[in-house]
Amino acid sequence: MKRFNCQTMICLLALAGLPGCNHVAPDPGTGAVAAGQVTAGGKAIGREVYARHCASCHDFSEVTRAPAPASLGQLGFRNIRLSLTDGKMKEQGALLSFAEQDAVSIFLAGDKEIDDSWIGASMCRRPRQGIDTTNNATVGTFGINLKNHRRLSAAEVGLDRAALSNLELAWAF
Repeated sequence: MKRFNCQTMICLLALAGLPGCNHVAPDPGTGAVAAGQVTAGGKAIGREVYARHCASCHDFSEVTRAPAPASLGQLGFRNIRLSLTDGKMKEQGALLSFAEQDAVSIFLAGDKEIDDSWIGASMCRRPRQGIDTTNNATVGTFGINLKNHRRLSAAEVGLDRAALSNLELAWAF
């Protein structure tokens, strides 16, 4: 079986005239989604936009190395939308109206967003010690000081050998 690289596959898909190939400028008469149409029927509209513009690559992820629809759904609505406007899919997203970008994002991810509650759970609970910005900087050059010693004294650090045994772990992953 002959193996194709991604660029060859994209060219073959474009030459075959598959409806999902977005490397060809879309026909203005295809009924682009107007702003305001993406509501409760967003999934159906998004399915059409996906089939017309995205399926030719994302449905053949083992060949094109594009993420499969199930993987895209894990990204969440905002991340899919961001990839279409400012991310890796910016060029392909430029072929879509804002309503079509919303519709395909709703189709892939629904209203699900990424659960980042673990970040708050892993943060320190105690108030952090403030930083005194009134003192002069301890490190002023690449070599720490003007003589290029590349070390700090106990007074500069604010920590001596005796205090090392009293340190405790603040956080770890």
